[in-house]
Amino acid sequence: MANPIVVTCTKATWTKIATAKTTGNFWLKTPGPERGDFDAVRVARKDTGQTPPTLATDGHMMTSSQGMLSHIAQSDVYIYPTSKTIDVETDF
Repeated sequence: MANPIVVTCTKATWTKIATAKTTGNFWLKTPGPERGDFDAVRVARKDTGQTPPTLATDGHMMTSSQGMLSHIAQSDVYIYPTSKTIDVETDF
């Protein structure tokens, strides 16, 4: 895995945080609105080469302030903060 990097994910926009990866981790560095971190952030995994998410409802809500990718196919990972711009640390 690579050294950790921080990616800024703009409010109400899908931002790719990983390209063509099979394993890795990510953490929300900037808390979400009220309950402290993850309840207003969506995440989507797509096989590399598939159409990226476009709708706010694509993907699923995060259930923790961290996430992990472990998939057989090379994958792209996207983050969608619903209420404010956030930073995400990755080690893909």
